[in-house]
Amino acid sequence: MSSRREAITLLCTVLGAAHAACDASPSSYPPSQCAPGDHPNAANAANAANAQDPAMIHLVRDLAQFVTHRGRTVDELTTRLGKVEPSEDNTAVHVHPSDALLQGVRIERYPDGTPFTIGLRFVRPIPIAELKVAFGAYKTLMPSDPFMPWPLIFPNGAQGSFGSVALLVDVAGRLAQLDHGDVATVTLRIDPIDPPGAP
Repeated sequence: MSSRREAITLLCTVLGAAHAACDASPSSYPPSQCAPGDHPNAANAANAANAQDPAMIHLVRDLAQFVTHRGRTVDELTTRLGKVEPSEDNTAVHVHPSDALLQGVRIERYPDGTPFTIGLRFVRPIPIAELKVAFGAYKTLMPSDPFMPWPLIFPNGAQGSFGSVALLVDVAGRLAQLDHGDVATVTLRIDPIDPPGAP
């Protein structure tokens, strides 16, 4: 009886250690060794990541509509997106974003100083499939080098009384697999109805 009780105690100890190891480092154990309920943090992280996809799409869409409704200044954009941060890049304005979905923002200007492109760098990649659902089909451009990512353009980002916005992204991978790719940076190109400098 005593040896049976000791064996049961030992078995419980081993199982308890296995569950603790799963909780501490789920990635180091195959799924068969850890019950689904053993990883609430991983499940919550996955759910949060999935919830970010529409939020990131909404951010892009709202900004595209903001700049096509009427002409905007760089100051208006920086106020909306965050705070200007010092940079040695004289070709653009760099913004420290206030939105937790963004890691960085880069605004390039037309020769007259008005916004030309707005580069949004997100905290996690956006699937190309999600961009297609939100903004329609894309056009594939040829990369400048065979080993460079494929440049894609979504021409129907937004349309307003001031002009239109096209979305520009670069996707790595094979041409036939671009729909399954994702991108961490989405650039909005502002195309005014009356281009800067036009008579």
